[in-house]
Amino acid sequence: MPVDILAVQAAPQSDLQRLNAVVDGRQAFHQAQGMLAEIAGCTLRRAGEALLQHGA
Repeated sequence: MPVDILAVQAAPQSDLQRLNAVVDGRQAFHQAQGMLAEIAGCTLRRAGEALLQHGA
């Protein structure tokens, strides 16, 4: 899905801050997922499930 640049530019600053926080959170999750999978010797899917289970 392409991003509408004009819509992003017109979005209130607080919306952009929330979007940035979500993107940063997803990046951190994927980094942790990869690290856990490597350390535990499991799949990315299983590592993600473990993170979600213990993060709640």
